[in-house]
Amino acid sequence: MKRFVYLVLLLTTACKPTADEKAIELTALDLGNQISIQAQQTLGKQLTLAMAEGGPVHAVSFCNTAAYPILDTLQTIVPTSIKRASLNVRNPSDAPTEMEQRVLETFTLEIEAGIENPGPRIIALPDNRLIYLKPIILNNPICLNCHGKAGTEISDETYALIRQLYPNDNAINHRMGDLRGAWSITFNKADIIEYLKENSQE
Repeated sequence: MKRFVYLVLLLTTACKPTADEKAIELTALDLGNQISIQAQQTLGKQLTLAMAEGGPVHAVSFCNTAAYPILDTLQTIVPTSIKRASLNVRNPSDAPTEMEQRVLETFTLEIEAGIENPGPRIIALPDNRLIYLKPIILNNPICLNCHGKAGTEISDETYALIRQLYPNDNAINHRMGDLRGAWSITFNKADIIEYLKENSQE
């Protein structure tokens, strides 16, 4: 019995993050918060301009051609890979990995339980990558012009273009407060460690 208890304690200790690992994850969380805000503000500003220039139809075209190139050119504090993941995919590039899907499903359950804005997550992968996931909540009525109900909130012209550009679209019939998706930001642990070293020397 004592041997069994010792083995359980040993395994529990082995699975518990060390102080250094905790610092790395907290740093990735902080950087992810900064980068996701930067990405949201940058895309939001450009999308607002597109709406002002040509309404929802122009905004759909903008998202189709410009959204990911804009994300690819963001200047971030450390090297990252940025994408949006969703359970209700419009752009095929937003299709979630199995891990992203599990986290998105957790966000959905939390929202259904009354948590309006679930907190971000950091997932450590075996290959020394860290994935930051932050929910994207539909909280602006303007979004319903492209993600609401077809024929009422989405005009016939806009919906026709959506179907043309995204034949397998599954990103309509949303309501305010729905989970639209999540920011998924990938870090290499080595880059986080280097960032911590550089900042500890200041």
